[in-house]
This record gives sequence, structure tokens and C-alpha cells, in this order.
Amino acid sequence: MIRSGICLVTVLVLLVSLCAVLPGARAEGGFSVKPVKDVVSFDSNTLRVEAPEAGHLTVIFGDKFGDYRHLSADVPAGTSEIPWDGLADDGQKLGIFNNLYTLRATLLTGGGAEETFTTTFQLARPLQTLLFALPSAPVLYLGGAPARDRWFVEMQAVRLNEHTRIQMQVCRADDPDTVVTTRAIAIKSEEAFKYYWDGTNAKTRKPLPAGDYVLTFWMDANPDYRHTFPVTLAEGAMPTPPVEETGEIMPRADMTDEELWTLMMQPSVVVDITDRHHQPVYASPSTRSASLGDLHGQSQCLEVLAVEDNWARVSAWVHDSNELVEGYVPLSRLKVVQPQGPYGVLVDKRAQTLTLFENGRRMTTLSVSTGLPTQAHPERETTPGCFLTSERIGNFATDRRHYFYVIRYDGGNLIHSIGFQTVNQRADFREQWDLLGQKASHGCIRVPSRPTNESGVDAWWLYTHLPYHTRVLVLDDTAD
Repeated sequence: MIRSGICLVTVLVLLVSLCAVLPGARAEGGFSVKPVKDVVSFDSNTLRVEAPEAGHLTVIFGDKFGDYRHLSADVPAGTSEIPWDGLADDGQKLGIFNNLYTLRATLLTGGGAEETFTTTFQLARPLQTLLFALPSAPVLYLGGAPARDRWFVEMQAVRLNEHTRIQMQVCRADDPDTVVTTRAIAIKSEEAFKYYWDGTNAKTRKPLPAGDYVLTFWMDANPDYRHTFPVTLAEGAMPTPPVEETGEIMPRADMTDEELWTLMMQPSVVVDITDRHHQPVYASPSTRSASLGDLHGQSQCLEVLAVEDNWARVSAWVHDSNELVEGYVPLSRLKVVQPQGPYGVLVDKRAQTLTLFENGRRMTTLSVSTGLPTQAHPERETTPGCFLTSERIGNFATDRRHYFYVIRYDGGNLIHSIGFQTVNQRADFREQWDLLGQKASHGCIRVPSRPTNESGVDAWWLYTHLPYHTRVLVLDDTAD
């Protein structure tokens, strides 16, 4: 997937060419680094540097709860300026709340001296921005699809008003400079939403010719932050492959990364009901037989052991008891779906880690917290199995903790940031940060709130990069 826009690039090193020396300017009053004006996320901000000598500059933005952005550059003696987008290292706006932040700067001069400077600044309201735009599939079928499988783009914007519009531009992949059609999309909520497109030209209302296209989305108020991806328009209706035996859908311990990636990308059999509704697994091929437990629709993938007349004999972990069962589901309730790349997620409950794959390559591994069941709340176990991500949902709060960047991957089960408490109108993540690497959640998968390694991956990164139907494998920690 191709994504453009400087909001998605974490700039850790600013080159000398980004420093503009002001003619005739000299440092006055020693070393300092200050924002020229109020800092606005997703905008062009300027830091003015006064340096008594040339040297290497490091700037860290943070508060007492953590550091959020690191910049560095070689600066000349005198007055110079360096640009900054007002974002944290992972590309999100600097903080959860618009409050005071601390700027800590260090200058290592050519002579070996170390100068330090500290100041505080106010983070202003962010500029209106489209945060992400992710397609539901790489192919859009011009002949239509079942209602639950219609093609869409999932998007989210920040700072709306009555005039907010998202612009959509369509170009052919082999002629990216010629616009085929455009649309203006009105939005009224800052939560993630789905925009459905059927592949038609906005003016003629007729389908575009089949072929490869490039779609670009941006907000009127901030066209510099664009999100671009390819899509293929295909003739005919969306195929409906028959449900057949799947073979194993969970990884073996001795699998290579190549074998694991092949497993992640293989078609999946899911229950074709609303994602939070439940489907019983029957003890025998009859709706009158006992239920062995329930499955979630759309996102929970089943291992099909056999197809017997109008029934599929399946193996899956049920949510009532988190047990692996073998039973029957009506064939009419099942469908085959294709997971979407380029990412895949592997959650190891025993190690309490989340490993992110990109096109078969291990991109990073993060410490996470999965569910901690108790005698009073046995349902808080994180159910193992094979899943697909579905929709993004709004932030929520429970037990006076707030959770952001929420992706549904299995009915009511979610991937989201560790929770924070509000302390003096600031987000304090320290309590749940210290629990990473341990079972601690109510059943969801808690992810670090800021990057922990050079990959830049954290909850915000996953929220803005993982497309619909990304594979999620959760390993059982009770197996030998």
C-alpha cells in the first residue's frame, strides 16, 4: 500500500539543509531554542536556534510523563531556524490534551562543550487534517458485492467544522497526472467512518472502465497531508468461493517466517453474521443438538475439518469458555474471505508480545498486555485463534482509565493503546505502561502508547496503518 503525506513520516534527523541561517544574525544571550509562534500539529512550525558556536543540536519535547518527539540537526553559529510539523515521533499530534509541554535542547559544540536550554510552550489546536485513509480491499468489483462486503475507504479527520470536506481524486495508474473523477465528501464526526464507493464517475454516474487506478484523499483545509493508495476496478460481481476444507489455520512452532506468512495470507472461512452477533457451534449436524459455545461473525476464522451435506465440521475457540471445540455450523452461515496485506499480526500470550509482519518480514516486536482472567471474571481471558481486523471504534473509558486508538478484531475484543488516567489535565500512562509484558487487560490487547524501538510502531501507528481484514493470530498459551 502506498501512503503519502509528511504526517506519516517520523523525522528523527533533520539535515543541515533544513537549517536556514539568517543573514548577519548572531547569538545573543547564549544558547536557546524556542518556537517562533504557537505550535500547531500538522502544520509548518519553526524553531529558532541561537547558538554561540556551531555544533550538533538535539531537541526533546515532553512532559513529566514521558518524551514524545526527538529532533536533531547540525546548526551553525548564530541564529538559524529548523522546521517541525508539531507531531510526536509516531506521527500523532504531540499530546492527548492541548497543554504546556517542555522543550529540552542540548548543543554539543565542535570544541567539545555542552550547552543546555529548557523552556515551556503551549500546544495550540491542531490544523484540520485527514489522519488516514485505508481501503477495505485491493479490488473493487464493478458488478457489486453482498451488502456486508461492499468496498469502502475507512477514514478519520481531526478538527471539524460546518465547512469540513474531504476531497477524493481518482487517476489511472498508468496516467497519474490526469484526473478521471473527483468527489467532495462531507463529514460530521471526528470518529473513524466508512466511505462507500461503487467505482462510478461522479459526473456521468457510470462505472469507470476496469483497470488499475490510484485514489488520493485530503482535507480542503490541509492539502499537504494526502493519503494515496492503488485499487483495481474489476468487471463482474464479487466472487463467492465455496466453503471447503481449510487445512490448519494456526501456526506450528517450527514454521519458518515464509510459511507463517503464507498461513496468514490464505483465505479464511468466517460466519456471515454481524460481527458482534454469536453463532452456536453444535455438537452434531442439527440445530436441535447441544451448543458447544459461540463464535463471533465476520472476523473470527474457522478451521473447516470437513463439509458434510449442508454442514461444516469446524474447529475453533469459543468465547463462552475460551476452549478449543470441534462441532458443526450450518454451511449457509459461512463464507470465504481474503485477508489483506501488507501487514500481519502475531500475538504470543505466553511471551506477552505482539510481532508485526510486513510482506512476510518481521518488522518489530512489542511488549503488550493481554487478558488477565480472575475467578470473578473468567471472561477476561484473551481468546486464542485466527482473526481479521474489522472496524475502528471511538475512544472509551472504564475504571477511570481512558483508551485510545481502538481496532476491533474479534467481536467485542479489541487492540488499543494502554490506558491513561487524567492528572492535571494531562494523560498519565505510567500505571499500565509498567504492566506491559504481563497479563493485565480485561481481554483486549493493550499496546504501548509511544514507540519503544526504532520501528516507530505503537498503538497510533497500528491504528493509522493496519487496513481492514489484516490477519491477527493469537497463540494459545495453555498448549504444550
